[in-house]
Amino acid sequence: SFSGFRPATLTVTNFFKQEAERLSDEDLFKFLADMRRPSSLLRRLRPVTAQLKIDISPAPENPHFCLSPELLHVKPYPDPRGRPTKEILEFPAREVYAPHTSYRNLLYVYPHCLNFSSRQGSVRNLTVRVQYMAGEDPSQALPVIFGKSSCSEFAREAFTPVVYHN
Repeated sequence: SFSGFRPATLTVTNFFKQEAERLSDEDLFKFLADMRRPSSLLRRLRPVTAQLKIDISPAPENPHFCLSPELLHVKPYPDPRGRPTKEILEFPAREVYAPHTSYRNLLYVYPHCLNFSSRQGSVRNLTVRVQYMAGEDPSQALPVIFGKSSCSEFAREAFTPVVYHN
């Protein structure tokens, strides 16, 4: 029962840049364990000026303006202009098989080939821009992509990084 749960705020101000080829995860964990002690080892880490603030509080028993993981309205949805609450889709257990009875709001992109002949040096930073077009003109991108929580409700395009290995 969460009846005794009181709201809490978590603030994190210590962020460090980690370059995977220079610092292993094990080394990073050692540095973070010794963070309170003055040490010359911490000077090897480059701090990033940032602040992350998370407010945690109990959700109402029946929240309004809910959207399913498929972005369908969950009733009651009294006002279509209300700020939505998005439900999160769980990863299924490996041995649980269930049929999909509705469309999922997922898009998997698998490029058949990548042409890097016009690029000089190594190509590591790749991104994919996703747009739903009403025509061939670049200005005809439709605002049908569900935006991030810090943006408008629907966006005309979305960007995602690509993990690519030869």
